[in-house]
Amino acid sequence: MNKTVIVFDLETTGTDTNTCEVAQVAVAVQPVEVTDAGMLIAAGEMEVHKTLCRVDEMPPEATAVHGITAEMTEGAQRFFAIAPNMTSRLEDPDVIVVTFNGRGYDIPVLRRHLAHDPALDHVDMYRVWQYVRTTTLTSHWQTSQHHRLPASIFSGSLSAMHAFYTGEVFDGAHDAGNDCIATLRPLLECGIPLHELRRITNSPLPNDVDMDGKLKWRGTTATIGFGKHKDTAIEDVPRDYLMWMINKGDFPRGTCDVIRNFLNGTYPVKR
Repeated sequence: MNKTVIVFDLETTGTDTNTCEVAQVAVAVQPVEVTDAGMLIAAGEMEVHKTLCRVDEMPPEATAVHGITAEMTEGAQRFFAIAPNMTSRLEDPDVIVVTFNGRGYDIPVLRRHLAHDPALDHVDMYRVWQYVRTTTLTSHWQTSQHHRLPASIFSGSLSAMHAFYTGEVFDGAHDAGNDCIATLRPLLECGIPLHELRRITNSPLPNDVDMDGKLKWRGTTATIGFGKHKDTAIEDVPRDYLMWMINKGDFPRGTCDVIRNFLNGTYPVKR
């Protein structure tokens, strides 16, 4: 079966998905063959396209990360003008959309610039890498050629994932085009079938109760993963604090659902 992988990445004016503006967008387009076992094999040449997007202001701390200034974007289109056409391509049923932390960042930013919630066949390689790090990294380390790399390199970063699967150090992070390439190579090298990549993308990570990791497992006990009640079992957290989480309005829906179910008598079950 033939598909097209499109990796996309955004560079922005900040880290808040509710307010940041997009200064650069890039896509890496790779035709692939999906084998009967679900493995992805490159079936043609990769193409990389990137463009700057107009922003009025760029905080110095953002420029320090990606090197883009507001002056560099003068004359470019704003992301609002690009997003609809870009999304129509990503929503093609023959396209597999791949990101690195797109579920947590790039897709919420994209969603904010659209009039609808994009329907994507999405693989988030950040979540895949976190899954590998927490479940199988030790066995990989012992049996793989990559043991020659220092153990300290295996952090949760894109550079670490790229080094692990390719054996090469990745330079040029935070240029959207380079980030797309560095995400695509591990996708093709990781040896994980597509159905499993999708499952990992759409499931809580092994130590998380909810998709966003606001709640953490301690054995089979669900605990708060942040703030003044961090590491406290939810049954030991004051009820008014749990109600505050539900009613505050900016906690993820999945997190609130777990808390709401608990308050209604259904304790989360570790799968």
